[in-house]
Amino acid sequence: MRKLFTLLALAAALSPAVSAQTSVTAAESYPGIKMMMSDRPLRDSAPLRSPAKAAPEGAKEIPFSETLGKATSSNPYSFTTIDANGDGRGWNSTTHSGSYSACMGPNTDALQLADDWLVTPPLHLLAGKEYEMSVSLCGSSTATKTADFAIYMGTEPTAAALTTELVAKKTYQGKTYAVVTKTLQVEADGYYYIGIHCTTDKAVNTISRAKDFSIAEHKAPVDAPAAGTITYSVAEPLTDMKVEVSYTAPTTAQSGAALTAISKVEIVNWVYPDRKHTIDNPEPGKTYKATLDLLAGPNNRIRATAYVDDTAGTMAETKSFYAGPDTPERPTGIKATLCNPIVATAITVVLGVGLGMTGYGKIWPLFGAANQLLAGLALLTVCAWLGNIGRNNKMFYIPMVFMMIVTIWSLFQTVTNRIGQITSDNPEVLAKVDWGTYAQAILGTLLIVLALFLAWEGIQTIFFKKNKKA
Repeated sequence: MRKLFTLLALAAALSPAVSAQTSVTAAESYPGIKMMMSDRPLRDSAPLRSPAKAAPEGAKEIPFSETLGKATSSNPYSFTTIDANGDGRGWNSTTHSGSYSACMGPNTDALQLADDWLVTPPLHLLAGKEYEMSVSLCGSSTATKTADFAIYMGTEPTAAALTTELVAKKTYQGKTYAVVTKTLQVEADGYYYIGIHCTTDKAVNTISRAKDFSIAEHKAPVDAPAAGTITYSVAEPLTDMKVEVSYTAPTTAQSGAALTAISKVEIVNWVYPDRKHTIDNPEPGKTYKATLDLLAGPNNRIRATAYVDDTAGTMAETKSFYAGPDTPERPTGIKATLCNPIVATAITVVLGVGLGMTGYGKIWPLFGAANQLLAGLALLTVCAWLGNIGRNNKMFYIPMVFMMIVTIWSLFQTVTNRIGQITSDNPEVLAKVDWGTYAQAILGTLLIVLALFLAWEGIQTIFFKKNKKA
């Protein structure tokens, strides 16, 4: 019996030595990890063991991310470090920046290269899923110094177990971080570790850096839906403040390919972003109805977006439109013609060119008062709108009244002076009367009448209609 135990002990002692001398590929050494790359020889190490079935302490589910900065109560630090060459240097997250971990190189003549590991907590990875790992690496705080990194994977947080190469050794120069990404799969469910291996040369005399580690399930790009089409009509009576929306779902994706399925459609009035109407699994090309709330005023705008999974497609959107009991009716007849943008622009251009060719100086005295009257009317409009939607508008009262009174009084002075010239008995005064004098009297009178009319409408909106609603 004693001989049997002796033979078993001898066999156990010889087994690791034989395995350590064997050069194998990543897939051969550890069947639990399948790399998205060609097979590479592993570092000399003991063979990897099967992934643990029970969750190790501190295990993380995917997605997982960490800044790698200095640990705080709001930013815990779950990585571990390995000082493989025992020089007492290596990775440090406690004495450097709150945004990165730093690896200090050797400071003894006995060692030429760093041999230090920054290792993730155990990560729960599942077979059949594709993952994408990302980490940012840089050489130093200066533009010329360099650092050497490689990234490995294994089933234990030890240098000997981290043997599956994810990212080959590479030199990173300067203070600009390089974002390193890798796509990987595993063939067996389990808990895995990823280690960032720093092997910077002592001669460089730099502090190597790493930050913003993350790993998440890799998702293929989604061909998102194109925009659908929207039509709408404001519901009667206007006091209901509702709009009936018809939305036709898109039939193509943004690439132009036929759209086979849509996960959902969200329809919303942009002034009420929390009042979305959601349609689940709509058919491409089919029209759907929705009823949305309106805001009294001119800022209503309907938006609709189709989704494939969580990826939003091109948004369809209407122009802003007015809503409320005081919604102006659409102009008809001659008003509709004059309101046409092309007609209105043509009239303005013709009149402007005509005045320029016949002497704009004839009506120039009206320009100052008319220009400031426009400013007063703008204040009146904003004040009336804010009051109509229940917002504070009192800060406009004083400048609005001041501008309206001063400009109307200036126009009144101009009109009375021109009428005095036209009706004068003095031949010398009458000799100076021309068409410009009549134009100033007529246009000034029209501006005064228009300003008083708009002022009265504004006062009714600001005071009387607001009180009636209250």
